[in-house]
Amino acid sequence: MTLALRDISHGYGTRQILRAVSFEVQPGEFVCLAGESGCGKSTLLRLIAGLEALQNGRIERGGEALSTPEHALPPEKRRIGLVFQHASLFPHLNVRDNVCFGMRPKSREKAHALLEQVRFSGREEDYPHTLSGGEQQRVALARALAAEPELLLLDEPFASLDYDLRKQLRTDIHALLKARGIPTLMVTHDPQEALQLADRIVLLGPQGTVEQIGTPRELYLSPQTEYAARFFGTANYVRMQGTARLVRPEQISLSPQGRHRAVVKRCRFSGSHQLVEMEWEGQALLAKDYELHPLTEGAPVMFNFRFEQGAEAQVV
Repeated sequence: MTLALRDISHGYGTRQILRAVSFEVQPGEFVCLAGESGCGKSTLLRLIAGLEALQNGRIERGGEALSTPEHALPPEKRRIGLVFQHASLFPHLNVRDNVCFGMRPKSREKAHALLEQVRFSGREEDYPHTLSGGEQQRVALARALAAEPELLLLDEPFASLDYDLRKQLRTDIHALLKARGIPTLMVTHDPQEALQLADRIVLLGPQGTVEQIGTPRELYLSPQTEYAARFFGTANYVRMQGTARLVRPEQISLSPQGRHRAVVKRCRFSGSHQLVEMEWEGQALLAKDYELHPLTEGAPVMFNFRFEQGAEAQVV
């Protein structure tokens, strides 16, 4: 069933957090709710889960109202699973009993099967304090799935993990949720995480408004605002023929046969590529050079814009 948010506005005292937010999560869809810290992402999840009273707007699933300013379905009746940044496991319960907590009826066999699905079996008797952060998040996900939710909310579940563990865990969890067909709304302030995982991205701006909704490719290559462009990576705004074009660093190709001449200002080696700061026609440009050309600061360098070779840059 489709989750629909209609014109959601919310605040605390005189501070307005969310302003007229509207979007949908379709059945089986993995949607990332992205934006800077403090823009209202977690507040929105709490409103969907029924943990806060809705002030303005309407939240519904399958056409049925979950929250309006006049009425709210209790959280325990919403069939919504919620996983926080910190696993929040019950410290006095072992792994199996944590998973069984929301299960009706409780089943050791089902708990074991869920732990296998999240790739954490064989340690059902262990207690939370003996588990790593990633292991606790796997158990927390199994516990959320045990209640057979119709919608899953993830509130930055990987933010506190180190890079390698975060990368592996989010890959595993994303594959599991897509295989089970559970519609998921995940909060993240990490643009790369949103680009890699989402079917669609809802980008909230710093004022709590929706900046843009679309696929990862649409938000990265065709941002509708400067904020959207810069949130998802470095953006060059190049003045050409009376217009300003958005050009990503990887859309600049260094080549001895290039048609444009710039001056190298600085090079920064980054392993698989180098970041090249250049000056061209009085404009500062940043390019990603995957060929690792030998460059000297202050020396000339030739380049092409890839959209001149058939690709298209965004006019903003």
